[in-house]
Amino acid sequence: LFRSPPVGQAGGKVGFLIGSWGDAAGNVGLTGAAPLIEVDTVAPTVSVTTSASVIKAGGTSGALPILDLSFSENPALPPTITPSLSGVTLTPVPVLTGTGAPSNKLSYFINVPAGLEGNLSFTLGSWSDRLGNAGTAGTLPTITVDTKAPEDRKSTRLNSSHVSESR
Repeated sequence: LFRSPPVGQAGGKVGFLIGSWGDAAGNVGLTGAAPLIEVDTVAPTVSVTTSASVIKAGGTSGALPILDLSFSENPALPPTITPSLSGVTLTPVPVLTGTGAPSNKLSYFINVPAGLEGNLSFTLGSWSDRLGNAGTAGTLPTITVDTKAPEDRKSTRLNSSHVSESR
């Protein structure tokens, strides 16, 4: 008899020990290796942060802002990320192999086109850990975006009394 651990209990592996047995004719059964069953009832989480809270015309000192996702455990597949402002795109930050970078962290450059204004937020698609436990997201950041160039409000006015015409 096996009972699953309560929801929220840390994962582990469960093995079974099979006692002696036989068939109706009295033949003694052979015990093979019992498989280990992996148990995980903890919902994975993700923390989402950004390197900038404001993006202005001219960028952020020449560096693209970054969106970081840190997972409590590796996702089976990374969630889709949808920016709220049209034209904003996300480009994965390359991870150098052999650097010891954690595999439970994903980073994206936030590409914001010129001329955009508004509050940029993100929506995460559904995701799960490798055993199928649905993932949850905490608070997602909002970035204030104003990449419109300032308008030149100066206007040149000519006074007709100061204009001379030469012939």
